[in-house]
Amino acid sequence: MPHRTPARRIRGRRRHPPTGPTPRLTDASADLGNRISHSAAERISGTSIAVNRWHHHSPIQDARETYTTDVPTLIRRNAQFATAESRHGLVINPTGNMMVVACVDPRVDPAHVLGLDNGEAAILRNVGGRITPATLRTMALLSKVGAANTATHRPGDWNLMILHHTDCGMNDLASFPDALADYFEIAPSELERKHVTDPRRSVRTDVDVILENLHGPAFFVSGLIYDVDTGQIETIVPPTPLTLGEASTR
Repeated sequence: MPHRTPARRIRGRRRHPPTGPTPRLTDASADLGNRISHSAAERISGTSIAVNRWHHHSPIQDARETYTTDVPTLIRRNAQFATAESRHGLVINPTGNMMVVACVDPRVDPAHVLGLDNGEAAILRNVGGRITPATLRTMALLSKVGAANTATHRPGDWNLMILHHTDCGMNDLASFPDALADYFEIAPSELERKHVTDPRRSVRTDVDVILENLHGPAFFVSGLIYDVDTGQIETIVPPTPLTLGEASTR
């Protein structure tokens, strides 16, 4: 049954009281409104009325509920970045001799959670931050890019950081074994060894995949866990040197 609802926030806009004469209700409408109000009061007993709930919102809460990032917003931010933060003279090889493999989860942006500067590290992101055959193939391609730009190589050791995290969406994918098997390019019967619901075991597994497939001097791999609730990083596998030998990208 249609009825009048309390004033409320609509997509970030405040509904203001009318400035003209107050509308008059007919006797039938008034009676209907009284009955609806009585029924509504029973239904919301012990809770806050919507309008009161809205009045207690902070501006930040309102913004989070109604704000969506759009392209014009990003263009404005880029203009600010280009003016105040852009660094000229960066080269294609990372200045920190660092590569990070991390998840696409928006809460786990390596640049933010690790405090990386632009150009400091090469960053690969995929579902779960996993070392899959596709990840290894991408690394092989990047090594060729690096070899084509030897003039910008920096001396010193290289570090590969594998960054997994808590509350990962991989947990939701555990009920889709066929899709995960395709992702890892393995048989569904082999999924258990990937430990998709246990980030501590999964990051150890991926470090082992790197140690089995990549070889060379002055190159270290480590495995870390990011806690999305605390913002803290935990080292699960400390920097471990690769062995010498021929690299594989199987």
